[in-house]
Amino acid sequence: MKEAAKASEFRVRLELSERAESTLREELAEERRRREEAEREREDLRQELATVRESRESPQAVQEQPEKAVPQSATGGTQESVQRRPWWQRWFGS
Repeated sequence: MKEAAKASEFRVRLELSERAESTLREELAEERRRREEAEREREDLRQELATVRESRESPQAVQEQPEKAVPQSATGGTQESVQRRPWWQRWFGS
């Protein structure tokens, strides 16, 4: 009788251990999936940042090239001449 009780207890422990192992494997697989997703998102953000940096640099390159068209304001003058006036002249219209 003692032997049967021990054998039964070992079977229960083995089953519990197998369940725990299965749960750990599932959790590990889920964590790997999350990590891969985070790495993809990080790479997407890096690419987006590079695009933003390039777009910030490209207006500087346009300003350095004089053959490009200069934007005109509604009054026909260039935006540069409007921006060179002091703020109070632009505000009060002098």
